[in-house]
Amino acid sequence: MCTTTRRNQTPAKKEVIGILPNQATGGGQPAPLPPNAFLGKPERVPDIVFIRERKEDGFLDSAKDYYTLFGIPVQRVDSVVEIVTALSEATQPYQRIGIVSHAHPRGMIIPFFTGGVRGTNKEIFREFAKSDLAGLKLLSPFETPVNHLFNWESVMGQLTKLIRDTKADVLEPFGLKTSGVFEGDLREYVKFCFDIVYLRDPGRVRRNASSTSGISKTDRQTLEAFVGEILDQTRPLVVKAKNVTDTQVEAVRTLITGITYNRLTSNVNMPDVHPNLGLDTDNMNDFPTLKAAVKAVKDGVFRAQLTAARTHIKTATLIDVRGCRAGEDADYVEAIREFLGSGEQKPTVTAPRWFQAYPKIAFRNPTNQSQVKTTLDHASQWGYTPTQRKAAFTTWAELIRVKPLHLDFWLKLLKGKATALATLAWRSQIPALFIATPGLTALNSQNFNQVIGSLKDFFAVPTAAVPKASVLTALQPITSNLPTWGPKLLTLVAAGASATQRTTLFQQLQQINDALSQSFVPTTSPHAPDPPTVAELQGYQTALLTFLEDTKLTPIKTFLTAAATSLETGDGLHYYMLFAGLPVFVHGTPELTKNGLVVLDRHKGPALQAWYQCLWKDALPASGPYKTATIGTKAHRQVTGLVGEDRASYLSICPIPSYMNCIRKRPLPPDEDENLCG
Repeated sequence: MCTTTRRNQTPAKKEVIGILPNQATGGGQPAPLPPNAFLGKPERVPDIVFIRERKEDGFLDSAKDYYTLFGIPVQRVDSVVEIVTALSEATQPYQRIGIVSHAHPRGMIIPFFTGGVRGTNKEIFREFAKSDLAGLKLLSPFETPVNHLFNWESVMGQLTKLIRDTKADVLEPFGLKTSGVFEGDLREYVKFCFDIVYLRDPGRVRRNASSTSGISKTDRQTLEAFVGEILDQTRPLVVKAKNVTDTQVEAVRTLITGITYNRLTSNVNMPDVHPNLGLDTDNMNDFPTLKAAVKAVKDGVFRAQLTAARTHIKTATLIDVRGCRAGEDADYVEAIREFLGSGEQKPTVTAPRWFQAYPKIAFRNPTNQSQVKTTLDHASQWGYTPTQRKAAFTTWAELIRVKPLHLDFWLKLLKGKATALATLAWRSQIPALFIATPGLTALNSQNFNQVIGSLKDFFAVPTAAVPKASVLTALQPITSNLPTWGPKLLTLVAAGASATQRTTLFQQLQQINDALSQSFVPTTSPHAPDPPTVAELQGYQTALLTFLEDTKLTPIKTFLTAAATSLETGDGLHYYMLFAGLPVFVHGTPELTKNGLVVLDRHKGPALQAWYQCLWKDALPASGPYKTATIGTKAHRQVTGLVGEDRASYLSICPIPSYMNCIRKRPLPPDEDENLCG
């Protein structure tokens, strides 16, 4: 599980480095769900997952293991810029992008620039979304609201005179050679130039309030290069605003930065102060970040990469951020959209509101009906009472649509005619689920006696209600014929049947009657009608069917009644899911060791693959370790989970709906309610 501390993204004296929560909404109408749709909430399969590079980090390594299991490409990165670079080099747009990093409500704990201090808040995303200059100004450690090393506004007149006295000709292109004041971007440009003069005085600028000496020569050089890049970014604005050339603007910079600190203070009435930058090693805009920022944005490299990356980001793109409480602030999620999107082409961004984890769950694989009973009725297995455990089974049955689709189907069949069961035609009518049911598929190749043997396990039919082998063998002359006889007996002849149709059915009923050695259907003239009426045929059908149900198939009827009772009021539904070959996920308590999969051992391979289909909304890659995974291998039972403030209580595990309910999404679809995250 990821770990975070509030020191990871300490503000640097400027309120802009902090983060305040906000809300935003948006989205489109979802498509209606088909009747057999999974009602859990699986995750989308990413095309690629970027994971923060850190050695021996349990959370990040577990994330890598998880996505690798499913054959999803993973790229380790050490900054947001590296993600941007990778996206810029993509040959085609990505549909879904994953980003995994330690995080905090104030943002992801990953440097924005490679080599920078870890941590990227929403303001950094927003300002660099606008321009490199806006981003650099945000990162500037200079005191607010002045945003410079000194309040140059207070001495601007003296500064202007100093420039004119030094070399007034450089101001001529700006119409300021003999009079006038600096305005707009030019005024800011001049202030930053004097920041460099001020900075160059050794010992003048200090790191923070507790510092007793000035910053080192190396730090002064880093800060001067940073201010220099701000000047480089500002110069085009001055050129455009003043209708001058780059060379003319650069001449102003050369002139001012050529003034020594002693000459500055000799000509300008300035107090002897030692400004501090308010920095410590956890500030996102500490010297490593300032240095890394200059390296990245130099000559427009970063901006070109961001522009190229944005061409691969569309409104249909999903960017899934995974990190502890990265989605607690909805405005942070929105800021990522603004950074990676452009114009109307902004992606959907998601992030968890709770602590994120990639745990490995437990499992049980009973082999027969007796062991399934033990699994269900055990007094304390996994810490559940039998009632709680069965409730979890029922919840899962509802999510995978066994209830009501299969429950209703089987109750109708089991409460119906024994003759209908013996026809075996119902096997092709079992409603399809979104995952395979190998136990049900196996019924297709079984004869009637074998089907009875399977259904006794499916519904935990008491032994006393199960026909003995000798009884089934005695019934075989009848049950083996019922797939052919059944349609003639179960569907009463229609009122509009033609004479030919009535004659044909009459002959078929005669054959059944003779096979049963009964006299319900006349076989010789003059007793045989020619052709029989609809009412006569319906009478023959009813007589034969009643004879079968009340005389020959009574052991089967007893079996059906017991199966229906077990399914409707007993544990039949719970047995059924396992014997049908389905995975059952048990979740209901916060302890991880009490969450797990239950599968019937004979179906454990297909059931595990079906479980993977429950975890993911999209088709998984065609190859990956998951293809040959085994449920007994702990690494193959890895899931995604959300953990509470105590860092131990698992609030939810995918694909339980409460998991995705607590994944913040922007824009927010109109059918989703964020209040469902409790």
